[in-house]
Amino acid sequence: MDAREDDRLDRDLVEQAQHGDREAFAILARTHGDRLMAIAHRILRDVGRAEDAVQQTLVIAWRELPGLRDPDAPSRWPEGDPDDRPA
Repeated sequence: MDAREDDRLDRDLVEQAQHGDREAFAILARTHGDRLMAIAHRILRDVGRAEDAVQQTLVIAWRELPGLRDPDAPSRWPEGDPDDRPA
């Protein structure tokens, strides 16, 4: 699968998750979890805090997903600082 196909699959999963499909969101979380963890660990330099930040980020993403206007946006989510997420 090439990058464009991956992007299309992510977009489809996001759209399904926006309509409450928990399995679609779980696939997104598994697909991007390692990348999120790597970024969080690089920023926080502590495995426990990084795991907490990723979990919190995913909870917030699930909660806010229905209002997402751009289904391509999740590919950019990990670029932010996970420690800056609201509590």
